[in-house]
Amino acid sequence: TEDAVRSLSSAGYRLGICTNKPVAMAENLMVRLGLRDLFHALVGAGSLPVSKPDPAPYKLAVDQAGGAVRQSLIVGDTFTDAETARAVDIPSILVGFGPEGAEVSRHGATAILNAYEDLPDLVGRLLGDSD
Repeated sequence: TEDAVRSLSSAGYRLGICTNKPVAMAENLMVRLGLRDLFHALVGAGSLPVSKPDPAPYKLAVDQAGGAVRQSLIVGDTFTDAETARAVDIPSILVGFGPEGAEVSRHGATAILNAYEDLPDLVGRLLGDSD
């Protein structure tokens, strides 16, 4: 996973985290994993009075990362992530190896990710950045 995130970062993508977990806990976890510096934003429960799938936390994360919502996508593993993407009318990628496994496909994501090493190419295709 770290390699995929580093690859996206090296390709110039602005990365952010938008979670319904408490923001302090998420921040602490990312620092302890040594990955916090790879992300330009981190929004979680407590950042705003609402949580995903309300679009406000996602929009805040994109803004903090210096991006544009229309040029973004969500990578997640739950129905909430797919619903958030629909709320802001952007593509969603759900991992097919997360808690729900292949069953996550029932949530209507734009794409299903089967291996982290496929993430950079999939992001490029969905955002129109591939050759």
